[in-house]
Amino acid sequence: MGRVDMTKMDHRSFTDAMRIRGDNKHEALQRLLAHKLPGKPLIVEGVEDPDYLTFLAQHWDEKEHGQLYGQGYCLETGEHWSPTLRPLKPFGLPGGDFLLQ
Repeated sequence: MGRVDMTKMDHRSFTDAMRIRGDNKHEALQRLLAHKLPGKPLIVEGVEDPDYLTFLAQHWDEKEHGQLYGQGYCLETGEHWSPTLRPLKPFGLPGGDFLLQ
């Protein structure tokens, strides 16, 4: 009730920002920041290209902007999740995981 723990940037807005990153990195970063609340982490949806990760690693300053998390096909789960998740790539999908029961 009235509490925000994080904010999330939708797939379309994120990919639109990434589309202009080569021509105007400042504007791309400003589009991300427009979805962020002070002191709260931002989650971006649609991290489908390794170049997106490169851009974020080079231009997102965690000390200045805060925490940034991502969702998308080019991201893989770490060892911590290995016992409970399996990748979808062997099933012909571009990425993602499914939860084991």
